[in-house]
Amino acid sequence: MTKPRRYAFVAGRWDSTLTVIDIEAALAGNPSIVNRVPTSLTGACSLPVSMAFDDARGRVFVVNHGGRATREAVSIMPHGHRGTIAVIDLERARNPAQGEALIDEIDAGGHGPVAAALTPDGKHLLVTLAEGEGTEDGGYQIAVFDAETLELKARTALAHAGAPSSKPSPDASFGAFPDPNGIAISGDYVFTANGGSSDISVLLLSSVVEGRVDAEINRIKLPSGPFGICVDPSGRLLATADREDAKTGRLGDTVSIVDLAAVKSASKAAEPISIHAGTDNGGGARPFVPVFSNDGRTLYITCQAANTLSAVDIAAALAIEPGAERRLSLTHPAGRAASPRGLAMSGDGSLLAVSGGTKGVPESGVVWFVSTEKFAVRAAVAGVGNEPYLVAIEEFS
Repeated sequence: MTKPRRYAFVAGRWDSTLTVIDIEAALAGNPSIVNRVPTSLTGACSLPVSMAFDDARGRVFVVNHGGRATREAVSIMPHGHRGTIAVIDLERARNPAQGEALIDEIDAGGHGPVAAALTPDGKHLLVTLAEGEGTEDGGYQIAVFDAETLELKARTALAHAGAPSSKPSPDASFGAFPDPNGIAISGDYVFTANGGSSDISVLLLSSVVEGRVDAEINRIKLPSGPFGICVDPSGRLLATADREDAKTGRLGDTVSIVDLAAVKSASKAAEPISIHAGTDNGGGARPFVPVFSNDGRTLYITCQAANTLSAVDIAAALAIEPGAERRLSLTHPAGRAASPRGLAMSGDGSLLAVSGGTKGVPESGVVWFVSTEKFAVRAAVAGVGNEPYLVAIEEFS
């Protein structure tokens, strides 16, 4: 039987590309970038930040935070633009000789989209709308698309109040709007990581896809505004990377773990366990994205400001034992700050892909491939986007 070939897909942000990396070639030390797929049909500075895979239809949806805005517009203000979703053919993305991979670019249904997730039945694509029109604040909706026709079916609202802040963060006027970033689905529940209100929204999936006003059933307060969010393979635990406080600008230094049994019963006693990640002294590590190991025993977190990847022992963390966290320092091949953001795990759990690099010249980003067994870098691939955001690993026969 032929062993599946693994590829990493990286949202290139300021380069407006989806970079495709042949992982086996990278691990062997060979040239490994097989394609740089544009994420805009018009050449706009689309700011791709994340993606969701529709394997059944052979497509990947890329969330364009800047949509069709011009480079000049996003350089002045990268927030508050009407977003788009790029629809990319997976086969052509891996094999550029077969033709252009970018199939379509659709309106995201609102402003400042950040993350997307396909529902377990494959029928709907959910997209978080993190901002308001022309503002960094003001996000409060999840856009719901028919995954087959790409038709916008509903916008489901999260609780919010008053008017959004007219100022960029940090500012004390933030907090009334959730500004949802990451999104995760477990069973009939949807969870969003709310950067504006520093909490987690808990919603019923069946109500979200119908656009019901009562879809949100709970909120869980966090130490800081989260960005990434994930559920462990057993569906028992939820984790967030608590990135920063939108009111004060204080960089976060924790990852929060929540028992989903209490959450799903809408219990107000659902309190997170928050532990330090990336720092011991309270200095801001800016945790970005969490990912559970396949056995659920370890939580990995990128810490952007600390230039590290953390590995947290879940049992020790839940028991509030010292020494639950290990850290791996990352270095950029060109000597720039590592600034790790995106994080993904291979299907067999043996390899992590980490995307990073500060904003600079085109193709100045990097992806590290890290062994989970040795917790060490096996390879680093340069030339990947400009301030790349999230990364994913897909396997193909």
